[in-house]
Amino acid sequence: VRDEDALLAGAPQGPLTLPTEITDPPESLVVPPPPPVVAEDLEVDDTGAYSAVVTFTTDQDVAGIVGLGWDVPVSFASDGVGREHRVELVGLVPDTEYTVKVISHTGDEKPELSFYTEPRPRSPDASIADGRVELDGQPFFPVTAYGACPSQLDNLLDAGVNVFGWDLSCGADEESLLGSIFALDDRAYWTVPWAYRELADDGLIGYTQPDEPDGLGLSPSLLPNIDEPGRITFLTLTQHFAPGTGDLPWQYPGYYEGFVPKADVFGVDFYPLQGLCSPEKLALNHDVQVELLRLTGGKPTLQWIETAEMNCPGRADAAITDATLRAEMLLAIAGGANGLGVFPSRLDIYAALAVRTTLDTIEQAWPMLMTPRLPLEIGGDGASVVRGSARVSGGATMVVVANSSPTQSAAVELKLNDVGPEQRFVSIDDALEVEPDEGILRLELKPLEAHILVAAPSGFDEPVDPADDDA
Repeated sequence: VRDEDALLAGAPQGPLTLPTEITDPPESLVVPPPPPVVAEDLEVDDTGAYSAVVTFTTDQDVAGIVGLGWDVPVSFASDGVGREHRVELVGLVPDTEYTVKVISHTGDEKPELSFYTEPRPRSPDASIADGRVELDGQPFFPVTAYGACPSQLDNLLDAGVNVFGWDLSCGADEESLLGSIFALDDRAYWTVPWAYRELADDGLIGYTQPDEPDGLGLSPSLLPNIDEPGRITFLTLTQHFAPGTGDLPWQYPGYYEGFVPKADVFGVDFYPLQGLCSPEKLALNHDVQVELLRLTGGKPTLQWIETAEMNCPGRADAAITDATLRAEMLLAIAGGANGLGVFPSRLDIYAALAVRTTLDTIEQAWPMLMTPRLPLEIGGDGASVVRGSARVSGGATMVVVANSSPTQSAAVELKLNDVGPEQRFVSIDDALEVEPDEGILRLELKPLEAHILVAAPSGFDEPVDPADDDA
């Protein structure tokens, strides 16, 4: 011990002795890892056609995370920090088996169980909220067909169509509409033109405005104002509201904005292959959808997908294939569509199966896809033909990405935020698996290659890969 007064007076002192550097700290100084979070008492309550509630407990105050899917978790949701957890799952498919698994942060215990959703309600109240269609207050993903005749219903139902927009395509009077309604036999929901609203019956969820009124040169003021509780109104426009698609001769400033108060749900007819015979314009399936969201101010939007030959028969470069159907559907979803349509209604069984296959992927992912769309920064040599967007929920990140070119491969870099170094992206229905490098996801996409990729939250040790589950 040195004398402080002597030190201040300048008296000589002995040498200072510094503590020895600790190079091998004793075992007691090593900080142990936190104990794993144990999740227990997993139950599924309040199961409906389109939603369910998962409850469970944890032995620590953490945010509870739930993964769900048809076989393995592909979508994720969470609640707040606590020990008693209640996570509402929405955007489910009626009469379908789901598997749920729970975890909190980096816990090792992941209880799992399966449950079935209820059958769809016959006559639900339809509404819109948060940019989505809702039935009985629960988010619903509409897959629509327009002007279908009774002989076409089976293929459309096999494709996954759940809303039929009836018109006079199959006859010139009310009897033709009644024939279509009778043939559907309560297998899906339906709409009719406002002029035929007296046909309301079980399954009717709303009405349709005249198809493509902008293409007909109609003024928005000529469309009826429809407001009926429990029913919603659909309106489909051509693509000419979007930059790069050309103006109509009668299109004046504010023309398209005038249509927005006339409907609750907006679709867009854009057919680059069989409408324009221009396969190089496939990327506009995404871009037009983004612009439709902007135009409608966040109302629900859907994209009509071309499913059979129309204006360009026999053109090999404009042929409808499994790959074009998948690419167009996922380009629309990447653009923010919360619904899809198939047109024309005369699709064959092969197109129906292709639509159904991609729709299975979309419907499993929709509990996350319905969350806010996050634009992606896309770089690399192939950026001009690739489109994509992201969603974040429950500590997971979902990316929808598609190469719109039918002929060109594309190397791209997708810039992501808040992705952990241990997270890896796995395609929901494919063997593709990619690890990000410092927040950059590097992809080599073949022509028309399209994916929904999911990076599970930290703590879900196994990759989200249904291919492994099937092995």
